[in-house]
Amino acid sequence: MCMLDLSRFKDYKNYLVFPLLLAFVTMVLLVFGSSRFTVNSASQISPINEGWSVFRGVEVQRDVNLGDYYIGDSKQGETFITVNEITVENTGATLMFLSKLNTVDVYLDDDLIYSYGREYLKTGSFVPKKYNIVTLDTRPGVHKLIMVYTFTENNSIKRFMPVFYGQKGDLIKTFYSHHRISIFIGAFLLMYSCIIFVLWVYLLITRKNDIEILAGAIFANLLGVYILARNDIFCFIGNREMFFSMVEYTSFYLIPLGFSMLIYSIHSHNIQNKIRVIAAVNIIFPIVIWILHFLNIVHVNHFMNVVGVLDIIEMIIILPTLIKNLVVYRREHVNSDVNVGMDAEIYLFVGFIIMMVMSLIEIGTKPSVKVDESVYISHTGLFTSINFLELGMLFFIMCHFIYYFMNSVNHISANRIKGQLEGLAYTDALTDLKNRAALNQFFGSLRGNFGIVSIDLDRLKFVNDNMGHMAGDRMLIAFAYILKRAFAPADIIARTGGDEFLVVFQNSNELLCKKCVDAMSQEMAKYNEMNDEFTLSASVGFAFNHEVKGGRYQDVFYLADQRMYKMKEAHHG
Repeated sequence: MCMLDLSRFKDYKNYLVFPLLLAFVTMVLLVFGSSRFTVNSASQISPINEGWSVFRGVEVQRDVNLGDYYIGDSKQGETFITVNEITVENTGATLMFLSKLNTVDVYLDDDLIYSYGREYLKTGSFVPKKYNIVTLDTRPGVHKLIMVYTFTENNSIKRFMPVFYGQKGDLIKTFYSHHRISIFIGAFLLMYSCIIFVLWVYLLITRKNDIEILAGAIFANLLGVYILARNDIFCFIGNREMFFSMVEYTSFYLIPLGFSMLIYSIHSHNIQNKIRVIAAVNIIFPIVIWILHFLNIVHVNHFMNVVGVLDIIEMIIILPTLIKNLVVYRREHVNSDVNVGMDAEIYLFVGFIIMMVMSLIEIGTKPSVKVDESVYISHTGLFTSINFLELGMLFFIMCHFIYYFMNSVNHISANRIKGQLEGLAYTDALTDLKNRAALNQFFGSLRGNFGIVSIDLDRLKFVNDNMGHMAGDRMLIAFAYILKRAFAPADIIARTGGDEFLVVFQNSNELLCKKCVDAMSQEMAKYNEMNDEFTLSASVGFAFNHEVKGGRYQDVFYLADQRMYKMKEAHHG
């Protein structure tokens, strides 16, 4: 008969979080990528793709699809003129298009109706990207549309950004619909970073500072900010184009530093040298970039690919160490007596691998992706704006959260088991009082004024010899219970031998000591009235550190013990 191996099932269930994580991401894609969330604006908006005439110096191309037109190499200051005819059907008609690293002038019937970026071009400074929304305040009919682009960087743009036409409200709704997945991921990461930052502040206030939480909050915040900035969310809703463009580049250039700091906070003892070098590069490189930018030598946008490749190289450098740590932690997890729960390290490793693979896929597919978004922005199907890098970031942060959560649970469980083992090591099994080992540990940390009470249970040997050891055990248990009640204010109560007990008070006085001794005598008298199996009595002596020269606990104990034996002699006499 085949028996079910439950131990194998226990191993498998430790990794059930993986399919749950995949299910969550799939749900996000299905829900936010669903056509239910897509504004079907085919009848209200339309990309102006066909029928353009493009003038580039003396070169002229007519009847061009703007999305298919390949600019190729371009020079700073080069001007392109695009001309088309549009039909304005009603008032409130609007154009929407993104300008990036270029100025743009819009003419309607040869009249300038909109201009952006000329002030930056005059000073030769960086031109931030902007989502331009231009209302066509004109009569219905066919009108001539001219758009003049002046490039401000060499080889900065390979294709023209699409131009959309429709009502302003429809264009705005379509923009948010198109970027809904990116908005969700970016907002999720920002909220997550705020929550764990508040957790870090709480732990800091309670003196349980965990730098890993702070590093995770900073890294998640950088990822969330970059995703929202990269997808033009900030520049679409705000009017501070330069600020939001700088936010995009700054967050991107700081992501490698945030990642290296997060890995260092997790594995600081294993990869110090590597991380120090990587962190130094990640600090120096952005500083150099910004110095070059503000000196107007090389603008900040020229280093995106370099930083992206640098980030991948750093991941590859860190990967072998993570694999080594995973093997080491797995071995420690299996062999340790106190490590319990699931392997948290595997989730961090998988999240790292997923983010690295997604980054490579994004870099590998980016050169082949067309700039023309008009195919997608009015698309009503599934997965309209999925970005592999963003999904990789989401996966990593979720895996890091699972890692931290499981690591915390394992740590709590390990401490609980460690406490139980220490309890067994430092507790007398019969009486549940502290034992001699616990008392020695307590004396090692004893400071200030203290008093020691030496107690000896009378007639224990007589009970053991004449009534049996079971009766002697009952006698010890009953006496220990009385000690706990009578000496409740004491700092430690310990059984140091067969019939020997010791009580220690810190920052106490003789009056309290005598009060507890009297309480013990009263409790024993009550017990003796109700029990006729044996009679409880004890010999007691106490002393304080100020009574002996030097105040050493050994000398104080010796004095208390001598006083206890005087009482014992009186009892036996």
